[in-house]
Amino acid sequence: MLALKDLLTGVVKQSKDRELYEPVINPSAYLIKSVGVGSTAIYVDNLRPIFNSQNENDTTLAFQKKIKFIAQETKTGAAGTAVVSGFGTISSVVISDGGVGYTTATVSFGSTVGVGTTSRAFGNVTISAGGTVTGVAITSSGVGYTYTNPPTVLISPPTYSEEEVSVTSYSGDSGIIVGFGTTAVGVGTTQLVFDIHIPYDSFLRDSSIAGTALTISSISANDYFIIRNSNVGLGSTSVTSFDSAGNTVGVGTSFADNVYQVSSAEFISTSVSGISTYVRRLFVDVNDFVYGVSGMTTSDNFGSFSWGRIDITARAESNSYNSYTLGGIGISEGTGISTSTLITRSNFLKFKNYIV
Repeated sequence: MLALKDLLTGVVKQSKDRELYEPVINPSAYLIKSVGVGSTAIYVDNLRPIFNSQNENDTTLAFQKKIKFIAQETKTGAAGTAVVSGFGTISSVVISDGGVGYTTATVSFGSTVGVGTTSRAFGNVTISAGGTVTGVAITSSGVGYTYTNPPTVLISPPTYSEEEVSVTSYSGDSGIIVGFGTTAVGVGTTQLVFDIHIPYDSFLRDSSIAGTALTISSISANDYFIIRNSNVGLGSTSVTSFDSAGNTVGVGTSFADNVYQVSSAEFISTSVSGISTYVRRLFVDVNDFVYGVSGMTTSDNFGSFSWGRIDITARAESNSYNSYTLGGIGISEGTGISTSTLITRSNFLKFKNYIV
């Protein structure tokens, strides 16, 4: 009789993992500053520690270093009508609908096969900077068309493209507003002052998650950030924020909620929840703000702040991406910055070798 150990010889150990049922979650964030062709500094509403959590894998974290740009603009196809000359050739195309969201396109014309002497026409599509089709340049007029029955003009639909790039570093943090005030200086007519604090129970203070424990925000002059759920000023306040050159950064629609660029920043000592600590004080330029209180006031929570910066390597593609910050920050999907270009990490959150 064979012993049990003999029966088990050569047996391959089988894992009981059911990877098919594991969630696939790609960390994502919205642009809060438009990205031009060649830009390598990307500002988003929030990204740490979800994009680069240090305990996500105990072997390597290299998989965190790639992101994708995913434009969310509505795309619609263009339409046109061919104009046939008395010689049976295509002389031009009249664009009836320029479409939306084009970066490139092709055009084709209906066949003239079976109409005596025939030769199909060809052309090149002209696209505006705004992403619409503005015309078709005829490169070969063809032969055998009839003006009473012009051929169908087929303009290819706009495509949804994704650009993947490599990341050199992530930075950013989030927390609460514990001080608020106004000053009478700035690019507009007023500066707002925010004292921002990383809460004592924040994951950013945990070195096993954040890598280096962060007890005070690292945001600096010229960085972009977002304020949400604020309760200062009037609920119907429409505050316009500016950058250092006086260009509009964002237009808020509720209290102090908006996207801002830091004009200057400093460290100050204050008390948060009865504990003496240092916080980051930010000055931002705005057009005006109805507050009714001069100087600074403090609270354990005037709202929340967050910001993120992704530095990437040189980009191979010549694309630009939009951030929509002129209609408020949005309180639901499909409004405000939720319509901006989406930034996602290329690889989903790991579920193996997680450090617990």
